[in-house]
Amino acid sequence: MERHRFTAHLFHVGLRYGVLVPADVVDALGAERYIDVEGTADGITFSSRLAPADEGQRLLYLDQGVRDDAGIDIGADVKVELWARPQARRTASGADTPLP
Repeated sequence: MERHRFTAHLFHVGLRYGVLVPADVVDALGAERYIDVEGTADGITFSSRLAPADEGQRLLYLDQGVRDDAGIDIGADVKVELWARPQARRTASGADTPLP
């Protein structure tokens, strides 16, 4: 699993907080409209989804728990490491299981 590292500025987006993901990282992670990822923000682990932003960019939202644990707030430069979250599939029982 390829990991991608970058530093980005945390800003307020509507009611949420996030960072813009560099285009080369988005290209490496896939072309889907929403991209499921796992990663770290200043060393704090999270699972999230990259969401569309203006001009083909993607946003990574960081929830309050991650921000609090990392000690970051609006205006901070955040060291991010991202990788694609393994795909999951639904079983007959409705439970998610990793794809082989």
